[in-house]
Amino acid sequence: MTSQNALYQEYPALWHAYARIFDALDENKSEEFVDCFTSEGVIFVQGRGETRGRELQHYIARTASGRPCHHFTNFLVTAVSDAKARARANFVLVGASDGELYARGHTDDSLEKGSDGNWRFSGIQFLFNWASVKYRSGGRVKL
Repeated sequence: MTSQNALYQEYPALWHAYARIFDALDENKSEEFVDCFTSEGVIFVQGRGETRGRELQHYIARTASGRPCHHFTNFLVTAVSDAKARARANFVLVGASDGELYARGHTDDSLEKGSDGNWRFSGIQFLFNWASVKYRSGGRVKL
């Protein structure tokens, strides 16, 4: 159960975890991206599968070509304790070169608080509600 006190205390740091991961993705920052995860963390993208643990270090390079920018909103913490949290955020993907709307969806996530006080993803799932024909035909997502 989420206490209001824990939620108010941890909300800014949890929000920052989302800002960090989306910045790392959009700016192709491999080291920062890996640091957004626990040692056994998992990223799952609907229609593309999952990447976990040590393989995360290759994710940025493998997916950089044609990756759109991520914009997240409606961040909601659904459960939080001293060291674990569940949260979600809505996202839209916008073409980096053309500004076109490519897709929208939400994340469904679990986070853990590290000994350094930073929240990291033990799991982040990108689930799509809609994707443009252009984005789907490029093989980036399957609905």
